[in-house]
Amino acid sequence: AAGARPAVPLVEYQVVPASGLRRASVTWPLPYKSEAQKALRIMLKPDYYITWLLGHEGPGTPTYVLKREGLINALGAEVNEECEDFQSIGFTVDLTEEGLKPEGRRRILEVLFAYLTLMRRDGLPAYIEQECRTLNDLNWRYLERSDTVGYTSALAGNMQKFATGEWISGSLKLGADAQAQKVLRDAGLGGAQSTRELVDTLARAMTPTNALFTTIASEDELRRTPASQGAAWDAEPIYKTKFRKVPLDPSFVAGLDKLDPDALGLQLPDPNPYLPGDLKLKAQPEPKPRRPGVPVPGPERLAADGVGDWDLYFKTDRTFKRPRAQVVFNIASGVPEASPRNIVLSKLFEYLFESEIAAKSYPALLGGIGAGVDLNARGVKVSFSGYNDKLLDYARFYVGSLAAFTGPTDDAFETAQEKFDKAMDVVLRELRSWKTQQPYLHAAYELGMATEEPKFYMKDVQAAAQKLTLRELREFAATQVWDGKPGRALLQGNLVDGDALEYAAVLNAELIPKLEARAGSGAPSARPGPEFLDEPRRVQRLLPLSPRGQGVVLRTREPNPESENSAAYVTFQLPRPDDRQRAALELLCSVLEEPFYDDLRTRQQLGYLTFSGGKRQERSSALVFIVQSKDRDPVYLTERIFDFLGAARRDILEGISAERWVEFAESLAQKKLEVDQRLSGEVGRHWTEIQTGELRWNRRLAEAVALQQVATATAGADGKTPGVLAFFDEVVGLNGGRRRAAVSQVFCRRHEGAMGAPAPPGSTLVKDAVALKATLDYVDEAYPKPEAWV
Repeated sequence: AAGARPAVPLVEYQVVPASGLRRASVTWPLPYKSEAQKALRIMLKPDYYITWLLGHEGPGTPTYVLKREGLINALGAEVNEECEDFQSIGFTVDLTEEGLKPEGRRRILEVLFAYLTLMRRDGLPAYIEQECRTLNDLNWRYLERSDTVGYTSALAGNMQKFATGEWISGSLKLGADAQAQKVLRDAGLGGAQSTRELVDTLARAMTPTNALFTTIASEDELRRTPASQGAAWDAEPIYKTKFRKVPLDPSFVAGLDKLDPDALGLQLPDPNPYLPGDLKLKAQPEPKPRRPGVPVPGPERLAADGVGDWDLYFKTDRTFKRPRAQVVFNIASGVPEASPRNIVLSKLFEYLFESEIAAKSYPALLGGIGAGVDLNARGVKVSFSGYNDKLLDYARFYVGSLAAFTGPTDDAFETAQEKFDKAMDVVLRELRSWKTQQPYLHAAYELGMATEEPKFYMKDVQAAAQKLTLRELREFAATQVWDGKPGRALLQGNLVDGDALEYAAVLNAELIPKLEARAGSGAPSARPGPEFLDEPRRVQRLLPLSPRGQGVVLRTREPNPESENSAAYVTFQLPRPDDRQRAALELLCSVLEEPFYDDLRTRQQLGYLTFSGGKRQERSSALVFIVQSKDRDPVYLTERIFDFLGAARRDILEGISAERWVEFAESLAQKKLEVDQRLSGEVGRHWTEIQTGELRWNRRLAEAVALQQVATATAGADGKTPGVLAFFDEVVGLNGGRRRAAVSQVFCRRHEGAMGAPAPPGSTLVKDAVALKATLDYVDEAYPKPEAWV
């Protein structure tokens, strides 16, 4: 027809990523056809229901079907763009090796578009619309505070789209049909539609001919994918990312809208059994809001019949007024990180277990309930959080499933071996992607190899992964993972004492028999670590004193041969600091951060990534300086860092007035004295104290006082407490009595010639980080407790 737009050939964009991604996506641009439709879509948010349905993981959904067929590892659906005249909805899958094959990608598209056909045929069921509205209302009612910058940015966007009274709620709440239509009538706009009609309108616009198809994978994997003639590689102009456009078969695309969803086993989600009903608070809230700087009671140790051998802490919430709770139990075990092999087995265990229960756990996630199992250096952590009404029911299901899990099993879609292979592919891609991280992270990792344990080289972890079998995973899941003992636990939120005992009863009934069976089996224990540890955890080694030079100098090649950047990572270790030493370190970091950046990044132009700050670990802290550069080698970067520090006392610290030291301290102290705004924030602090065994519930208050003391001393008003300058002289300055310096240098290919440069006088060049570690004392043994700083 005259004036008709010419047909655009359907193509698939194949893109080579920088990291080990393997994904496919379908994106639909969905223009607003009128001002009335735009206003309705903004208020009623049909895209919310579309992405909710596409991303669901219950039986009969695309996620469920495609995972069972071994084609994907994960699936997501979201609104990608919100523009003035259109929005776009994206459907993205993480592909398995089978899913990347041409027939796998075709199958994924068939399932996706058949599901869209189902959505158009059956419409939005009333129970799903009501479920979405119920969850949306709960999320709004119990909305947590967000960070100021993000909140301000969101409000600025809302001001462009919503009426004044909806600047806060407009983007978060699902509008009601009657309310939206009244707004349209008042504005003189016609064409009123309901939520269900709008959902149907969007679903009908999401056709194969209105979609952008993209596949992301390594160049080697994409080269093994047959491409039509003329599909030459190209590179986009800014980041030089390689891509090519491959024409799609028109007959295949045309057939995607004609598939039978029933024949593919597709169905809309069932009603959610985990929607919370009882939202009553179990304790009287505090009569007045908390004030900054006022001590807050911490959890109490619960000693009662039924607790068993758990070291259990409990606190009823009277502050946050949310019908929610958080529960954490930790089985103390050194097994998960005892060796490279166990690290891989732990990752496989977590992935396969969560995959095994995904279809049943997803409704709980939608209902505001989360759970997880985390195998780490401390053992096996099992946690639950969310609306407490159905939380205990879900905990019973989750812990029971965990206790029964002995590895993947055969089903009608996949064999256990196929499930294992798919999980191993995910783990191997994660491990291989480590080498594409920034060089400064590789430098930090190398330093950790000399100062932390358990810790292993990534190449050894990858090598261990290549050898593992399904049989070994089953043995690990059935017995080895339970080589431990009941450890510490925390229950906090909308709970009372009796609730805590019920959760303990669930763990005792399901998991304690597993621990007892392993303990009584006669199998050798795999609890590694030095003798002074009462429970497994990561420990630090003590760097040697280095009054002069650069201390310990580690040099390694950048593991990514394509990286054009090198990095220097300089650290000064502070073992077992007390509050005043931590305060001095924080003040020093605060003062040096801007001058360090201005000098090395802005003035000297050494590298785009320049950082200084503090690092806090369980038994030590550190002052850290990082420069990453394309133009300069790490030896040169390190020299410039030490040059800066050599002049810092004279040029920066001595020039700060007494009033400015106090201002720096007050600024840092105010952040520490801020009242927790979320239950999760307070629980996180409490769990850290419980894990370390220090139980300093009001640590931040003591640290705020220490900041004031150190600032006052630095200003010269306190002759008893050392100040920041004295701290700098001891820990950073030449001839400092507590100076423990180390440098980790990572050399890209173009800078490898500098690896042979001699170390400066007073420095020790180290070729083997692990051999060095064997010669170093443990921080815990050298400093059994924090030493007062006098």
